[in-house]
Amino acid sequence: ENVGDIGTKWRWNADGFGPEFSVSPAEGFLNPHDETTIEIFFHPSHVNDDLRRDNIALFVEGADPLFLTVTGICVSQEPKEETITFTTPVRVPVTQQIPAIKNTSDATWTLIPVIDNEFWSGPPTLEILPGQEVACELTYRPLSMTMSEAEEAAAAEEEEAKEDAGRPVEEEAAEEEEEEEEE
Repeated sequence: ENVGDIGTKWRWNADGFGPEFSVSPAEGFLNPHDETTIEIFFHPSHVNDDLRRDNIALFVEGADPLFLTVTGICVSQEPKEETITFTTPVRVPVTQQIPAIKNTSDATWTLIPVIDNEFWSGPPTLEILPGQEVACELTYRPLSMTMSEAEEAAAAEEEEAKEDAGRPVEEEAAEEEEEEEEE
């Protein structure tokens, strides 16, 4: 929050967050009597019960640096190998729950699901209280028709047959000669 009468630039020492944390936005300009929201993300790459980054500097123009310490805990989850099948007509959403995620720690978890496809959607966050399980609802809403595996294989064979039929006879003869020479 900028309680002053002059706008100011600010920026984080983004490298101080290390590989486990990140900040967004990492820098900006704050108008007088304005405020901004800064989000810190935790994305661990391995199980660790104490990930910590101390004294991450926030540089504010015209002021001494401010410092932040961030901590995170990453616990393992038993892998759940389960196939979930979604079947629906085009443009008709269908929602199912994916297997529950269990919080085995004594702290509340706030998870941000990453869904990277225009046909899928889900909640922006999942909050899991200590010792609790939460299932995530995932919605599939296709905007175009998709094929089953059998239909995809048949379409690929048909496409290959069309390509073979469209090749000049001389090209096919040359390929056959090459195969005979190799033998």
